[in-house]
Amino acid sequence: MECRAAGARLHYHDDFDPDGLVIARRAMAEGGALPWRYDTAAYLASAAQGIVFSGTPGATPWDPSLGKRMRQNARSVHEESVFNLLAEDLVRPDFSTAPSCP
Repeated sequence: MECRAAGARLHYHDDFDPDGLVIARRAMAEGGALPWRYDTAAYLASAAQGIVFSGTPGATPWDPSLGKRMRQNARSVHEESVFNLLAEDLVRPDFSTAPSCP
């Protein structure tokens, strides 16, 4: 809570699979997290290389078309497969301007 009070924001990414969506919904709803390369465009850019998942993706309120596309494709994209893109974001000077936590 101290970090949020200081203006820090959580940028959130998870696996594109049903379990990842459960965690993402909670992080965004309860923690005020912002999706970080966790949208339809990011999913579609890597889905062809993904593996088939079981289960049904739930709602994706931050990007309603994401859940629909995941149900259509039924392929998961694990964080490890997009690590390089995430790491590149971390070194961009404009990625985060929030103050550091106490």
